[in-house]
Order: sequence, then structure tokens, then C-alpha cells
Amino acid sequence: MVIGKKISLIWNRRGGIFKTILAASSAAFFIQGVGLGLRYLSQILLARWLGANEYGTYSYLFSWVQVLSLLSGLGFTISLLRFVPEYITGKKWGLLKGIVRRSRQMTLFIGLVVAAVGYLLLSILGVFKVQPMLAIVGMGIVPLYGLLQVQVEVIRSLRHIVFAYFVPMILQPLIHLSLLFILGYLLVTFSAFTALLSLVIGLVPLVLLQSWFINRFVPQITGSVVTDYQMDDWLRISLPLLYIAIVVLIQEQSGVLVVGSFLSAGEAGIYMAAMKTAVLGSFVLIAVNTIVAPMIGAAFARQDKAELQQIVRLANGLTFGASILVGFGLILTGKWILGIFGHDFQTGYHLLITLALGQIVNASAGPVGYLIILTGHQRDAIKVYSSALLISMALML
Repeated sequence: MVIGKKISLIWNRRGGIFKTILAASSAAFFIQGVGLGLRYLSQILLARWLGANEYGTYSYLFSWVQVLSLLSGLGFTISLLRFVPEYITGKKWGLLKGIVRRSRQMTLFIGLVVAAVGYLLLSILGVFKVQPMLAIVGMGIVPLYGLLQVQVEVIRSLRHIVFAYFVPMILQPLIHLSLLFILGYLLVTFSAFTALLSLVIGLVPLVLLQSWFINRFVPQITGSVVTDYQMDDWLRISLPLLYIAIVVLIQEQSGVLVVGSFLSAGEAGIYMAAMKTAVLGSFVLIAVNTIVAPMIGAAFARQDKAELQQIVRLANGLTFGASILVGFGLILTGKWILGIFGHDFQTGYHLLITLALGQIVNASAGPVGYLIILTGHQRDAIKVYSSALLISMALML
């Protein structure tokens, strides 16, 4: 009888975790699905409006913008998922108020510094083969885009998933395309310059809207407490995570960066189209990880190893099978899909096959990356990701 009650208790607890993941994932699936569709549509329209060469130039420069924007976040895009649930669980309201404020301030400040250095590299030294005006506009994106990403993670760590991703996944592509169409019509031309200019203009209202969300979602009690800052502790955790995040992003963008550096802009555009299509195969993994990462942080703060194990097991079950179906579906229909970008882009079909298979392998691991990083094993993660990057770059070159 006692054993039966214990089994029932364990089952109910597991069922509760499953229901939490599934219910939250349903909202995440919807917002991520609509957002992924809009982002993919935006890439198609960009490719058709700009043409392969201008689209390649835009993609190449924006890949550098993504790397530099991530650098400006100092690793807070990941560490917030650990610290915020921990402070809420422990009712450390002063620290919660401090990290939410300081992470955004530091991102904006470092972003401005990184943008200035990036401009020198891009225009004066001519390292990356782009025109000075493109460098100015591109580097103007860096602090705003970095702040956008950090604020996404602030809202996400507060467990408001839909609001966290509504801005970057839904509003951003809609505003970007609308402004690009208007600028292209007024200037009578679509180019990498108009694409980047419309992006930087559109980011301003988006980061302001996010700030309003954050003010609403942070517990009201933080307004009456003294702000507490522990920059040494935050940076001790965040900087190794920054290294990991940069390594992961470089792995994701290395193809575009290498092709754009050594081959033509047109070939970079074709590679970007194939990569953006292959990423559709990781949609389920991204949506589930969106929910699971804050849950891992909260469970670790409570030192509940049983719940951690259940979260990861259930998340794996939700992601792997669906990712296989989507991945092989992309392989079967890939040539037709690339044709939507334009006839020239169909030459990237074999690239798409390789990249889609890579996404399936990635999905098989589930949220294990977040599990390692958010449970204090950053050093182990650094070894794994560094080795993977070195192998990837060696094979690429």
C-alpha cells in the first residue's frame, strides 16, 4: 500500500512536469512557429528583393553583427536563465533588481564600444570587404540588437515566454519588412544598405517595448528594496558562458563568414538560404528549450536532481522524433523550397541536405547543453564546444 502511494506520487509529479512542459510548449510552439514562418518569409523576400549578390552582402555583414552583438551581452543572455530563477526562488529581490538593471546597462555600454571597434575594423582597416557606409549602419545595429537579445532572456527567465519571443519573432520581421519596402520604394532601389538601415530603425521601438514589458513583469516588491549588485559573481559565471555562446554562434555562422570572406557575395547568399532552410528542422528543439531552460535553472536552485532528470528526459522525448520528421521532410522538398528564394538558389540543395542532417543530430541531444551550462559545469562545456569548433573549422578550411 505504501509502495503504491509512492509510485502514484512519483507518477503524478512526473505528469505535472510533463503537463507544464507540454502546456508551456504549446504557447511556445505557436509563437515560435508563427515567428519562424515570418522570419523565413522575410529571408525569402529579402533574397528576391535584393538578389543573390546584395542578399549575400547583407547576410555576411549581419552574421558579423550577430557575433559582435552577442559579445556585447557579456554572457548575460545565458546566465540570466540561472540567476533570475535562483533569486526568485530564494526571494533575493535586491539581487533580482540589480541583475535585471545592470545586465541591460552593461550590454548597451559594451555594445557601443564594440560597435566603435567594429567600425574601425570594417571601414578603416578594410578587413571584411564592405563599404564604409554599410559599416556605419551595420555597427549601429550592434548595441540595439545586443540589448534586444538580453531583454528577451530577462523576460524569458521571468517565465513570460510568449511576451519574450513576441517581439523578436513576430514584431521584428514585420517591422523590418515594412520599413524595407517603404525605404526601397522611396529610394527606388533595394540593397544591402536599405535592408540594414530598415533593421536599425525598427529596433528602437522594439527595445522600448521590451523595457515596458520588463517593468510590468518584474515582481512589484523589487520596487521597495535596495538594489544589490554582485558583479564579480555575475561575471565569474557569465564570461565563461559568453565564450560558449560565441563559440556556438561562430559554429552556426562560420559557413557564411568563411564563404563571404573567401568566395563571392552571391555564394554567401546561396549558403545563407540553405542554412536558414535547414534550421527549420530544429524548430521543435528550439521551442522546447525555450521552456525547459528556466525550469532547469529553477530545479537546480532547489537542488532537485530527480526533477532535473525528468525534465531532460521528457524534453528529449518531445524533440527528437518530431525533428527527424521535419528534417527528412526538408530533404525531400528542399530543392523546391530553395527555388522560392530564386532560381539561382537551387544550386544550394546539396548544402541543404548536409545542414539538415546536422540539425537532426543536434536535436538528438535535446536540452543537454542547457543542462550542463545551467548546473555549474561551464568548464566541461567549454572543452566540448571548443573541440567541436576546432574540428569544424579544420574540416571547413
